[in-house]
Amino acid sequence: MVQNAGQRRIEAETLHILGGVWHNLGNSGKGMVCYEQALRICREIGDQKREGDALRQVGWALLFHFNWSESEKYVRQALNVSREMGRRGDEAWALLCLGIIAYNQGQYTRARDSFDQSLDICRVVRDRYYESEALYNLGILTTDLVDYAAARDYLEESLRVNRGIDFLLFDGWAFVALGVVFHLQGDHASAENYYDQALRIGREINDWQVEAKALMYLGLLYHHLGDNLAAQKYAQQAIDVLPHLDLGWAVDLQYVFAVMGHALTGLEHLAEAADAYQQTLNMQRDRGRFHLTVEPLAGLARVTLAQGDTAGALMHVREILEYLCDHPALEGTLEPLRIYLTCYRALQANEDPRAGEILGAAYQLLQERAATIEDLELRCSYIENVSVHREIIAIWKEASCP
Repeated sequence: MVQNAGQRRIEAETLHILGGVWHNLGNSGKGMVCYEQALRICREIGDQKREGDALRQVGWALLFHFNWSESEKYVRQALNVSREMGRRGDEAWALLCLGIIAYNQGQYTRARDSFDQSLDICRVVRDRYYESEALYNLGILTTDLVDYAAARDYLEESLRVNRGIDFLLFDGWAFVALGVVFHLQGDHASAENYYDQALRIGREINDWQVEAKALMYLGLLYHHLGDNLAAQKYAQQAIDVLPHLDLGWAVDLQYVFAVMGHALTGLEHLAEAADAYQQTLNMQRDRGRFHLTVEPLAGLARVTLAQGDTAGALMHVREILEYLCDHPALEGTLEPLRIYLTCYRALQANEDPRAGEILGAAYQLLQERAATIEDLELRCSYIENVSVHREIIAIWKEASCP
């Protein structure tokens, strides 16, 4: 019996390792099958430690299948096991994972609470690896919540922690995220510098995910700079990388098709742009990230407006307006004020009286967000260097004149 239990334990360990191999190769489906088999064996032989490990891995694999509720169920079981056994490092990992699950569903308060708890434990047990990852995730979250100063602090601290563990992959992630922080505030030169650093690291360590993220955001940057040919080039390079990735690993890379849609709209390739936006919309819906569907819907509305189909634009905007009733800040979207401006233009084109209300809400949100930026130079950049922000202010001033 002892020998049988020992053999079964070896079998579970082998399956656990094999699951990790499949997962790292980008096949999370085969990885999950191995983890589930390992979990079943651990429960049969009463090995609580390895059961906790298997629960964590099943939960993690389910996350990459966008099965948020099932993933959370397994990770919470793993959290309970880690707490029962006093395994603080495993507890920190489970909390980090719960934060990622909540974040992907737009549950930002829950996500932040989990990330904060994970970070506190990592600092107590001196787990530098997960400390860096918790800081990175807090940086991403606070960027989405438009707390750019906090985001910058978290991401720069993540880089400092990385220096102690010499893990270039995390540097690549942090550089992309810092680029986004400056990009969204209109500091295009700093953004490009960070994206270029991330791209160099991604290619140096042969990490497709970092490379694709850097290319995607370079595409968005050049679109904002008015060079849609360059934007299309970068977006296409990022798309060309995607076959090397399981998009469960890099769920944010689905946005690359929206970037391509922006570039194609700017180049007046409207049918292709609509296809790109529709692809983004379908992917967000399929993955249960419904709070992020408003961005591609706005893209489709802009395309239909450019085609002269005002009724079609209003159809896309109606769904956005319903969402705005409960989520006026559009947390999690990359360009919320562009969404507002699109809604205004579609309503105005249809002579809908709600256009003025939406314009006023956009102007108020812009002013509120600008006021949170303490750095005066960056605040001016946010208002003056972001074309959508300039447009909103100009339209609002014109509408306010008697």
